[in-house]
Amino acid sequence: MTVTRKQAEQVLENVKRRYRVMLESDGTYAPQPPQLFENLDFMGTGHPAPFAVVWKEGPYEWAYRFVNGGFDEELALTVGEYLGEEETRRRARAGCFTEEAFQDPEGVHVDCVTSWVLGIYEG
Repeated sequence: MTVTRKQAEQVLENVKRRYRVMLESDGTYAPQPPQLFENLDFMGTGHPAPFAVVWKEGPYEWAYRFVNGGFDEELALTVGEYLGEEETRRRARAGCFTEEAFQDPEGVHVDCVTSWVLGIYEG
């Protein structure tokens, strides 16, 4: 079974949903949204990913945290500038800046190609 466009688009929508705060704009900053590419041979290996989500303007190392989970230091620092140290620490202890690892949809495996590219492979 190969990866279908529908499965790849589901992964893309999951990325957009997880990082919707970064994609919403108040007019001061409007990043390019993540994009879906087909047959991307990013590293020139001759073995392209059937699909890939590419988001160069996304949060620092977003692809690693999307796959593995972890603490979003960039978001915490940004929030800290507005809310102050005490409130930021309170939110960090509550898990506000921690991401859960992505659960692969059936038949699909998602893995990091770089810190800003997710490869979508047959699971």
